Amino acid sequence: MEEKPVKMCSRCNEKPTISPTSPFCASCMNKVRWEKAGSKDMKVSKDRPKKTQPRPDLEVIVSFKRYPEVLAQIRALSEEEMRPLDVEIIFILKCHLKVERGSDAVV
Repeated sequence: MEEKPVKMCSRCNEKPTISPTSPFCASCMNKVRWEKAGSKDMKVSKDRPKKTQPRPDLEVIVSFKRYPEVLAQIRALSEEEMRPLDVEIIFILKCHLKVERGSDAVV
């Protein structure tokens, strides 16, 4: 039985090629692939929106010093509804605006 001659890697000349038609061994093929990937422009990526800093004009600090009973009621509602206190306050405001403007307002 005749053995076919083993084709050696054209890059490293140390290992046999991965197939009779391939010019490279497995490790050199991997290196070639990474070199090609590295030569591409690495700045081409998915356009992701940049995180923005919160706008200071959208922040309101509310003091309940003069209205502790109102804060206690809102705190009780937030615990009942399992919402954080600030989210409960926003929810109450949105519901109030919805009632004031009519049922067609988006909440």
